[in-house]
Amino acid sequence: MADPVQDFLHSFSAYYRNLRLYPSRHPSCQNMAQRYWEALEGLIQLQQHIKIGVLDDTLFINAQLCDVSNPAAEGMLEILRSLEIEGFEIQRFIQKEQAQRFVELLHSDALRGTGFETTLRHHGIDTIQTLDSRETEHGNKQARRVYSRVIRAVAETCSLIENNQIPSGEKLFGAAENITRELTRAPYAFLALTMIKDYDDYTYCHSVNVSVLAIAIARACNLSHHETQILGVGALMHDLGKLRISPEIIKKPGPLSVAEFEEIKRHPELGAEIALQMDDISPEIIDIIRGHHLYYDRSGYPRIQLSSTNYPYADIASVADTYDALTTLRAYRHPNSPGVAIQRLQQIAGTQLNPQYVGALIRILGTYPVGSLVRLVNNEIGLIVDGDIEDMERGTIRILRDSNGNAIDTPRLQELESKSRYIAGEVDPLLHNINISEWL
Repeated sequence: MADPVQDFLHSFSAYYRNLRLYPSRHPSCQNMAQRYWEALEGLIQLQQHIKIGVLDDTLFINAQLCDVSNPAAEGMLEILRSLEIEGFEIQRFIQKEQAQRFVELLHSDALRGTGFETTLRHHGIDTIQTLDSRETEHGNKQARRVYSRVIRAVAETCSLIENNQIPSGEKLFGAAENITRELTRAPYAFLALTMIKDYDDYTYCHSVNVSVLAIAIARACNLSHHETQILGVGALMHDLGKLRISPEIIKKPGPLSVAEFEEIKRHPELGAEIALQMDDISPEIIDIIRGHHLYYDRSGYPRIQLSSTNYPYADIASVADTYDALTTLRAYRHPNSPGVAIQRLQQIAGTQLNPQYVGALIRILGTYPVGSLVRLVNNEIGLIVDGDIEDMERGTIRILRDSNGNAIDTPRLQELESKSRYIAGEVDPLLHNINISEWL
């Protein structure tokens, strides 16, 4: 049986090499171009998109690694090296003329340098883009870089506060803008990072995770860019008041006493006091800080009236805060899986949480969110590492255990056309001694 990936690779290589011998309108080139298009179209029908890139000097096409001894694979590697990019993605909406023109541009060296996407757009090709700044199956480097920068912005803000200085809000607004941009560029790369909990640096990670989730909800609810930025900054700042609470209470390895919990309940007001001294912090941001534990039915704490009662900020931040807390390790309980956390959100929707925003988060995450460890119907175990914003049934899984439960030396990636068809259910990472942070 023919391999669609190999058919595509060989037809691409043949067309590319033929352009060295004949002009593009020569009958021989036209014949090669047609074979290349048929192979590309066939692969797209099977896998919807095509991601081509380099992993450890080996070519990958979607989840398939290509034989390094294959001349066609080596030729594609040489093209990527000359372009100085990690790879590119061909979207499923590409037209025949765009696909052929792309190869012609590659052959002419017009795409070399830093203007890869700009040059493509100039030639009317908007269905191909680099993988450098998008989620790839092999590292999510750009998303991790942005996440790290946002962590640093929060850490620097907190450090100034701990040293009794008043920080500017400028870095946090920039951080929220970076999150929004990255969620637009590669949504599941960033959502995956919220599942990587750094317990030594959890205060900062939690704030960033809540901001990422809150901005994702805002986008799903079609909030304006201005509203989304306010929400993102407020979420980054929502726990600032904990800097004024004794570290012994904040880091206590177990349940809090009644007195300790009463102290913790002061952190929204303490955070608001800090934020009020900062420049460019609007009343809506103050409401997020003061109201993220107020609950949808307003039975939480502190007992206050929000100034922006017509705005959804505090309620969205509360949903994001709750989901991240549920999926985080505690000294007195292990973290809930994404699926179990979603069930818990549904249980408290309408009382503690706004059901509209719970529903929006669930729509974003899907039945098996990125970061879910699942068992397939063939008994293999794998981690959901990617999704498809246009088709929630599709996703990418990294297979970590074979059907006999044995660890796989080199975990492989597999595209799932239908999660509900191929996934039997979630499994607990702790029961299988799997640290999901290592594989996202």
